[in-house]
Formats: sequence, C-alpha cells, structure tokens
Amino acid sequence: MECIIKFNLPEEEDDMKLALRGSQYYSFIFELDNDLRTWLKHGHEFQDVEHLMRVLRDRIADLPLWDIT
Repeated sequence: MECIIKFNLPEEEDDMKLALRGSQYYSFIFELDNDLRTWLKHGHEFQDVEHLMRVLRDRIADLPLWDIT
C-alpha cells in the first residue's frame, strides 16, 4: 500500500512544511499529556489556573515548529 501527498509549490510550501512536522507535533502533545497526567496524579506547584495557562502557552511558543521558514 502506498500514500502520496502532493503539494503545489511554491504556493503550498507552508502547508507542506507543517505536514512534514506532524511527528514533532504528535511528540509535543504526547509529552504534554504525560506531564498533565503526572501533575494530576502527583501534584504540581502552579499557583493558580492562570499560572498553569502561562506555563503551557510559553511551552507552545518555545516550539521550533512554528518557524516554517
């Protein structure tokens, strides 16, 4: 069995780069899920919900995945 994904370059270059990073997105979500499970099971040191949201947003912003150049 074979699957071929085609992109019309250069107009769909950004879409192509995002598709090529799919495994990296999956890894990030997998690690985040593990962290959330650990925090729920063993506790955490977040001051409040807003602190947790800031930490999560910072982790997302630090991903090199957003740079699609």
